[in-house]
Amino acid sequence: MQEKSYKIKSEEEKELFCRSFWPEGELMGAVQILHGYGEHSGRYKELARFLTSKNLAVFAHDHLGHGQSDGLRTHVDSFYEYIYGSRNVFEKILLEIEPDTPLFLLGHSMGSIIALNYLLLYQEDYNGAVLSGTGESLAGEKDFGVKIVNFLGLVFPRGRFEFPLPPSFISRDEKIIKEYKEDPLVEKDLTYRLGREMNLSLQKIREDLDSVNLPVLIQVGEEDQSFTGVERLYQKLGSKNKTLKVYPELRHEVYNEMEPERTQVLEDLWAWLEEQIKLGGDLYA
Repeated sequence: MQEKSYKIKSEEEKELFCRSFWPEGELMGAVQILHGYGEHSGRYKELARFLTSKNLAVFAHDHLGHGQSDGLRTHVDSFYEYIYGSRNVFEKILLEIEPDTPLFLLGHSMGSIIALNYLLLYQEDYNGAVLSGTGESLAGEKDFGVKIVNFLGLVFPRGRFEFPLPPSFISRDEKIIKEYKEDPLVEKDLTYRLGREMNLSLQKIREDLDSVNLPVLIQVGEEDQSFTGVERLYQKLGSKNKTLKVYPELRHEVYNEMEPERTQVLEDLWAWLEEQIKLGGDLYA
């Protein structure tokens, strides 16, 4: 696997830190990864290692306010800053791969919210999408605390609150949890505006999800505490070609779980990607 790093400009003229990972063999396709809240693209190197072993190129960037990208930490004035930043990365990808290369979008957690809102605008540019650590609603979304966050997102947008779940929510693997806790690029809090924007973006997804009709794979852990309603999300998708994989006992980051389940998750991912590549031009079969 060959790794490259570079920076591109966002719509706000801020720099986005980007990575690309390249296989040694002949390129079969490419995957654009959208990471989750508070983390960064560097946490996807092992996933990239697996995908490049299947002759797929991988592209990932740090969202604004995350990792090594510019911006106030874990803050956006509008969720569209993430969407258009991801679009800028897509345009860079087009300069790196051949025009007929199958391209897939993979969004994890908050990245899945970004991905679904992004696909409402640009789904025709992808051969399929993968969503992990996702659902129709954030856990506790109907609680009174969410109403407070939505209000403070308007009147005190840069005020901050602590992420409510402990690090152990991500995985059963103690090594992964330790690395997550000690990673200086992993953020532990977020602004009220970002919380509000996530809530509003999920609401838009619930209203418009039936217009997403490209092939979709959903992979979630049964013990994920961060989202609810993954079955409702799956049912609302307009896609004819859609697959839901719920893994017993697994937590939020299914690609960072214990063995042998982790290998099963990755093999399921590859089997689905390979099937879509074989479909060729029949993208919405």
